[in-house]
Amino acid sequence: MTEKGKKGLETSKEVFKLASEHYLGAHEAKKQGKPVTWMTGYDPVEILYAMDVAVVYPENYSALCAVTQVAPKFIEAAERSGYSSDLCSYARNTIGTTFEEGAPLGGLAPPDFLVVARKFCKTHIKWWQVLSRRFNCPLFIIDAPYVTGKVEDYHIDHYVSQLEDLIDFLEDRTGKKMDYHKLAEVVKLSDRASGLWDEVMGMRKNVPCPVGAADILSCMFAIVTLPGTKTAVDFYERLRDEVKERVKNKMGVIPEEKYRLTWDNIVLWYNVGLSNYFHRYGAVFVLEPYTMVWSGRLDSSNPLESLARKYLSPFIELNYRAWSMVELCKQYKVDGAVMHSNRSCKFLSLLQYELKDILMDRLGIPSLIIEADHCDGRAYSDAQIKTKIDAFMEMLG
Repeated sequence: MTEKGKKGLETSKEVFKLASEHYLGAHEAKKQGKPVTWMTGYDPVEILYAMDVAVVYPENYSALCAVTQVAPKFIEAAERSGYSSDLCSYARNTIGTTFEEGAPLGGLAPPDFLVVARKFCKTHIKWWQVLSRRFNCPLFIIDAPYVTGKVEDYHIDHYVSQLEDLIDFLEDRTGKKMDYHKLAEVVKLSDRASGLWDEVMGMRKNVPCPVGAADILSCMFAIVTLPGTKTAVDFYERLRDEVKERVKNKMGVIPEEKYRLTWDNIVLWYNVGLSNYFHRYGAVFVLEPYTMVWSGRLDSSNPLESLARKYLSPFIELNYRAWSMVELCKQYKVDGAVMHSNRSCKFLSLLQYELKDILMDRLGIPSLIIEADHCDGRAYSDAQIKTKIDAFMEMLG
């Protein structure tokens, strides 16, 4: 059985309208002759917004399809067309919407060109090549260096050169020159949105935690898809103010908070309400590192280098993940970890057993590992997962 997450914030209720306006806005832009591109998550969208390009994110849209329980229809359409069930379900869902009618919000507006980065997700390149062939449109590939430790100057130099090439590509495709004053303004807005998002996430350290997983997972929409826009800044100012008021009034996610948990990896978008099940044990998710990585502080006086530093984060490397998880668990007073071994996202799942041991050895924090998929719920067993949760919570208690 799947269910919706229980949201406690008024701001969260704005998100579906925000998402609808974003995706329908891309269709309107297309009608007006404005260029549309499809882009992978955690890539320098600020440059495209500065060039007045309408951007949509197939990964985020696939999450929307899963939340609204329609993803299986499109996933199966892709599989009937020859795409393996072992392929990332985000990719299968997106490809399926190009074969099957009835996608939410009219589907994604057809792209005029595509932008993808070659970095930690190895599916992205082939996925975007498939889309390039499906729509017969140009594809630009950002060759991002794979960083496993400190971000060095030569990493930055290479990435900046790629951003300069991207700008040349966009100028050729749009017939417009980059306005670097506008880019600086976009970067300033992106930095402001990141600062507000970080402020909200930081307030979750309070006991009781003022905002839970369901609200955060909904509200992350703007930091993923709209960094660099005033829309995102305005939205996060409202969110920050509402959460601050809850902290002031000591309002928690549930009436009595007993256990504070962290969730590792992408959530089950078709069953965001799984977090509700933990509430019966007095347990609240106060931390999801996945929701935190999307922000990044920027310097509008040096936009390209600043963007390079933001998007070259080594957050998937084991030592970095272990260090950051240990420090975050200390700061957020975490009692237990739930790790989603995600069939679709191998690079985020590979090191979880090592991470599990590290959390126990260094902090005495136990972990539960569950196997599922972030977008394809066809093989999900609610009863089996909840039996594991019951055992874990009894042990934690």
